[in-house]
Amino acid sequence: ASALRAVMRASHGLPPADPEVSMSVGHERIDATITELFHHAALESSVFALVTGVYGAGKPHLLMHLTARALAERRPVFRLAMEHLDADLGNPQRHLRRMLDQAVLPLPAAPSALDRLVAWTRSAVGVYDLLAALEDIALTTTGDAAIAARKALSRASRHAGAGVALESFLGAADLAARVGTSTYRKDAYQRLQLWLELLARMDDCRGPMILIDEAENLYRGLSSSQRRAALRSLSFYCGGTLPGSCVVLAITPDALTSLRHEAGELLADVTEQRTVLPSEDAAMLRRRITWTRPVEVPELDAGQRVVLAFRVRATHARVRGEVDDPRWASWVTGALADAATPRELVRRVIDRLEGLWWRSGAAPTAHMFLNQS
Repeated sequence: ASALRAVMRASHGLPPADPEVSMSVGHERIDATITELFHHAALESSVFALVTGVYGAGKPHLLMHLTARALAERRPVFRLAMEHLDADLGNPQRHLRRMLDQAVLPLPAAPSALDRLVAWTRSAVGVYDLLAALEDIALTTTGDAAIAARKALSRASRHAGAGVALESFLGAADLAARVGTSTYRKDAYQRLQLWLELLARMDDCRGPMILIDEAENLYRGLSSSQRRAALRSLSFYCGGTLPGSCVVLAITPDALTSLRHEAGELLADVTEQRTVLPSEDAAMLRRRITWTRPVEVPELDAGQRVVLAFRVRATHARVRGEVDDPRWASWVTGALADAATPRELVRRVIDRLEGLWWRSGAAPTAHMFLNQS
């Protein structure tokens, strides 16, 4: 399923959204850097890293490599993608549910957080275990996770079906339509921290990895006020609030330069807002953006581009089946010469193979679907 999604997203020029590394090349050269990040995160501190590379250079594939490494170390991965610009970016009460839906947990079949929530809340045993974990968090811990646990238990006690109430609360369904006041933002942050406690206790998960992708979209269509609101949210995720976390912000070099140039002014404005929360540490984000040395996406040499093209073809064959392409050798030579970036190369290979697959008659037709029904 993840390979199919990777193929379909690549055909639309979109980055991968699953830990599918079969179409990645060359990122093993930064494995030592990844190991160091995880080592520091294991010391219960919050680690921040910047990943830079020109548009299409392969930042999302590097993040998928990071995802695979994180899952191997039993770290849940939460992704905050900026590929679709809307008001949600600066409003955690709105984007929390999307983060939970796009999360990948280090469990069999790599479920999302919402998938795991369904497993907890739709069986009597699951609800019992979840309530026990919430009571333990509420009684034995302090801070935002304990506050959220008490809220969850209160909701469950007032509802005829505890599972339904807990699924709504932990799934943040009730927050999606809320405005961006400090009260609702704080509620969203508390629920996220409760999630991390629950995953640690119920599934033996370690500190999370937070991937913030396509950050260059901060400079594509956002007004200064919208960008300020977005940076307010990023101040929470990147400012060191989440213990044991490894936070990675992926951004193009030009956007990073712009962000560093205006970070002082915009983040100072964030700090001065009366509704800013203590956990939205804009000063820490400003320091980290200014002084963190970026991890540069390795540029692929000619040989690695060849390997990439053949890996994409192998992934497509795994999804669709082998596609006969007598002119592959000559075509791929031209594609390697013409494609400006790895993303463009991947898309060209996928487009060619998808076209051949459809024309070959192997693709399902409306007539076939009618016969099956």
